[in-house]
Amino acid sequence: MKKIIMLLITILLVFSLVACNQEAINEEITTDIVDSTEFTEDELGEVINVVEYYFEPSVSTIEGTLITRMYYGPPGYGENPDTDIQEYPFILQLDDPIDVLVQEGDLHNSDKFEVTEIQVVPINTENIEIVEQYINKRIKIQGTLFEALTGHHHTNVLIEVEKVLD
Repeated sequence: MKKIIMLLITILLVFSLVACNQEAINEEITTDIVDSTEFTEDELGEVINVVEYYFEPSVSTIEGTLITRMYYGPPGYGENPDTDIQEYPFILQLDDPIDVLVQEGDLHNSDKFEVTEIQVVPINTENIEIVEQYINKRIKIQGTLFEALTGHHHTNVLIEVEKVLD
């Protein structure tokens, strides 16, 4: 009889330990789910809200610091730097990352998350001259966002400039 009682006590202890361990696992899972919100952390570990934009045909207004950066172009796009053309596109460096999302029915673009740089594409000579004045300065641009399609597109997201805003 003593053996049966000892066996029952042992079984109860084992089940109690398993149940406690399962609660700890559930708490870890819950914590992981809570931590995966729509916020992100910057370089300092501060939580920031990521602003959402939409790909074309929506018109967007974005701002940041305009720079140029050298990229290798045709024919080898960097495979043979001695013969490849050097391209210097306009790049908009954003203050905070953004998400660029597709709209329903969009078959040409895909969601891009935590975008920090956008290539600026002036659509005419007048826009090129205006944009050039802002190199290494802050600029606010209105236009449509689209996804990189060719080897001349050097960021995942580009903006076709409609106008530069003051």
